[in-house]
Amino acid sequence: FVIVPKSLSSITLTLSPTYSPSSDRYRTIKASWTPVTGATGYTVAYRASTATKWTYVRVSGTSFTRVLSAGAKYLVRVSPYVAVNVTERHYAPAYTPEKAIYTLKAVTVSLSRTGTHSVKVSWNNISGETGYRIYRSTSYAGTYTLKKVVSSAYSSWTDTTTYKGKTYYYKVRPYRAVSGVNVYGPYSAVKKIIR
Repeated sequence: FVIVPKSLSSITLTLSPTYSPSSDRYRTIKASWTPVTGATGYTVAYRASTATKWTYVRVSGTSFTRVLSAGAKYLVRVSPYVAVNVTERHYAPAYTPEKAIYTLKAVTVSLSRTGTHSVKVSWNNISGETGYRIYRSTSYAGTYTLKKVVSSAYSSWTDTTTYKGKTYYYKVRPYRAVSGVNVYGPYSAVKKIIR
C-alpha cells in the first residue's frame, strides 16, 4: 500500500518584500503554496528561462526563498512528496504548472536638453517592474530628491524645472509592488548634464 500525495494546483510567486538584507530583495524570489494533506515535504524545481537544466531543492515547509541573478526570468514549479524512509519518497503525480518571475536590474540612463528649461531623462525598459523612480541632485555626491514616479509603460520623463547654465545629476531606480510593499531595484549609474 503506497501513499501518494495529491498534486498542488498552483503556487504564488513573487519577489520577497521581507528578505534580509533588503538590498537583495530585488533579486530574491519567494514561492509559497497551501499545504497538501499527508505530504512530508515538497520538491521545488527552478531554472532560468535561458537554461535547460532544473535545480531541485527539497523543503519541509510551504515556502521557498532564493537569491538569484539580477535581471533574469526564472521558472518555478513544486511537487509534494511523502517520505517513506531516508532514501524512499513517493511523489505527487505531477508538478504544478510552471510560473515565471523576473528579478530586477539597474537601467541605463541618458540625458538630453529639450525646450527652454527642460531635461529629458530616458532609460531602457526592463521586465517585471511596476514602475520607475527618477531622482535629481545639483551635485554628484549631494542629496538626491525624488522628482517623479512613473509606471512601467514609460521609458522617459521630462524635467521642466531646470535652469540654463546649471548642472544637474540624475539617477533612476526600478521598483515592483508586492502586496502593497515596494521592492526596489538597484539605482542606475548617475548621469550629468549642464543645462
